[in-house]
Amino acid sequence: METLPRDTQPDPFVGTPIETPPDFPVHWDNPADESLLWTLDRVHWPRPMPPLVFAIAGDAVGRGLAAAARAYELPIADVRMAHINGYRYHANVPLDLTPAVAAARRGRSRERLRAAIGRLDTLWSVEWLPEIQERLKYWESFDLEAASISDLVVHLQETLARADRLWEIHFLLASPMHGAISEFGKLHIELFCGSKLDAYRLLTGFDNKILRAARALWQLSRQAVAVEPVRRALKGTPPTEIVPALRTFPEGQAFLVDLRAYLEEYGQRGEGLSLDHPSWLEDPTSVIENLQGYLAQPDRDLAAELAASTEGRDLLVAEARRRLAGYPAPVRDEFEFLLNAAQHAVVLSEDHNFWIDARGMYQVRRVFLEFGKRLAGVGAIERVDDVFYLTPVELADAGSNLANLDLRALAAARRAEMERFGLIDPPPALGTRPAMSRASRSATGAHAVAPDLIWGSAGSTGIARGPARIAHSLEEAGRLRRGEVLVAQTLSSSWTPLFATAAAVVTDTGGILSHAAVVAREYGIPAVLGTSVATVMMHEGQPLEVDGQQGTVRILHSAPPVPAAAGDGYGHG
Repeated sequence: METLPRDTQPDPFVGTPIETPPDFPVHWDNPADESLLWTLDRVHWPRPMPPLVFAIAGDAVGRGLAAAARAYELPIADVRMAHINGYRYHANVPLDLTPAVAAARRGRSRERLRAAIGRLDTLWSVEWLPEIQERLKYWESFDLEAASISDLVVHLQETLARADRLWEIHFLLASPMHGAISEFGKLHIELFCGSKLDAYRLLTGFDNKILRAARALWQLSRQAVAVEPVRRALKGTPPTEIVPALRTFPEGQAFLVDLRAYLEEYGQRGEGLSLDHPSWLEDPTSVIENLQGYLAQPDRDLAAELAASTEGRDLLVAEARRRLAGYPAPVRDEFEFLLNAAQHAVVLSEDHNFWIDARGMYQVRRVFLEFGKRLAGVGAIERVDDVFYLTPVELADAGSNLANLDLRALAAARRAEMERFGLIDPPPALGTRPAMSRASRSATGAHAVAPDLIWGSAGSTGIARGPARIAHSLEEAGRLRRGEVLVAQTLSSSWTPLFATAAAVVTDTGGILSHAAVVAREYGIPAVLGTSVATVMMHEGQPLEVDGQQGTVRILHSAPPVPAAAGDGYGHG
């Protein structure tokens, strides 16, 4: 084999520049940034975002990640975010340490994370959740409409600082939370073989805020079924016309009171962390579509299903303890330590989303919208939601010159740019790829291995068949019907009420610890995640067979639905 001259051979310790597509130009404000590996998070932010959303989803989240990395002495010097053509890219700045210093740091990091894993429930219930609730009360007590513009500017700065702290708490929780679940899965495999899915069956059957929201919505649908005029209105009226229709008769008015109570409690969330999209509380269309879908389903007792899941989990835990009875005490102690931590962690994986991602960011959105109302009111922008195409600095500056502003052209240009890049498939990585990552990158990642077979990550056990329902947004997902397989690019917690309708879920992104996987396991429906290509390879209505244990999706020529099936929790499914 011909070799390159020594001075032209690639250096294995030098990174490889990533070529950018012609339709995705990149300009580095800091030339040193080009030497970092910048990755696109398709799970949480697959689409471009306007500047004011990036102030939270990029800047605030980045500062939260960096704070948690420092607290746990993770092996990175800093976390950086870049807003490139509307998309959020993320880079970890590596530490330059000697091997001995790096090893010592890894040891301290493990100790800190293990200490947090052992105190996870206490940290959340005694320290972090009360602080989150205090910050929510601050926002709720501030009268946005009555505030002067100067007071509103001060409130904006305080809001951004409080958002930073919420995201710091978010990632202080996330590292030990995911660590506890993952470490329990590894230990379970070492002790009993099987897979992580077998291990995670010992973590099901615990209630959380997201499951309570789903049960409350189901109960609301049963109330509608029991009152014939309400049932008729929900069944025969387009979702956007339901609320006016219900106002026209007494039973409908009473139902609206209950619907409003549901939205006040659970509706402060919307399309993931897209703060430029309305919450359910502002636009209940998604909730109404779920109610309409539930009407067609036979009665079921979701509380009894959770109780049955709890009973099944307890049997598996008892069996695991029986099998461990003859093991040395340190092994049994480690099993109990990680089981307890992981069981708390799986609840917190959903509860923190309710309090931070949903309720906290809803309050931030309210502050942004108040600026939008003020600016639109004086003609500085065309419409209220144009405010999201401005930056926090521009909002603060607007407070000193509200009467003479004209930001319409600026907002319109930024909106047009975001829409243009929204039609482009962004590269998954930019900058420079470290040489050592090439082999590992090529060895991972889901892909289609045959025309009719797609591989992904096994997220929830069982096999189910049904027609594909392709949904590129929560709005499109409202068309889901019972027995269909929900196929989406990503699934945030706002999609989880659909799990009571779907036969199975398949996504382009995500993994075994994602919201979609955790909730699918609670509902007992198969889930295959991180396929990379499902929404591209599949077509609406195609019959699919989803195997959540193997992590495969097969495109069938024809197939009747079959119920989901699960193993016994010890690798014998």
